[in-house]
Amino acid sequence: MSLLVLCGMSAFAQDEKDMAGQPLEMPLVSLIGEDEDIFVALAETHGDIFLQVCNNDMDIAYDKWMDMLVAMEDYSHEINYDIRGVKTYLYVFWNADGTVKHLAFYPKANSRNIPIAELKAFFKGFAKEYKMSVTANKGFSHYASGSFPTFGRSDLSAKRN
Repeated sequence: MSLLVLCGMSAFAQDEKDMAGQPLEMPLVSLIGEDEDIFVALAETHGDIFLQVCNNDMDIAYDKWMDMLVAMEDYSHEINYDIRGVKTYLYVFWNADGTVKHLAFYPKANSRNIPIAELKAFFKGFAKEYKMSVTANKGFSHYASGSFPTFGRSDLSAKRN
């Protein structure tokens, strides 16, 4: 049974190709390391990094990343799904309009143990609804960590005023 069937994915890439040049069927969510073709294709079509899209301003990039993590946490409350204790690596690829093209994750060793299929379903639901407040001329990406609950969120706008 293919990964696509297991994950219930129906969102496929229209423009990405695998390393042999064939059209690539791309799930919305995957585990980091599951399919190298996905990452090669996305790296080619989403070449800008998140920091560049945030005008190379670390404070803005951090604030926007934390906004997304808080939105994940809020989404978990909305659907009554407990993500407290989850610690994960996240690799997010956004379309130019800020919608999520692909979200890959991998739980950290010290993360709360939640079945991978459940986390995939959670991230898939979130990715379908979420839109980053940052936009660009082309797709962009970011690789970082996420831990829940989100602690230490700084109010950067208050610091600037």
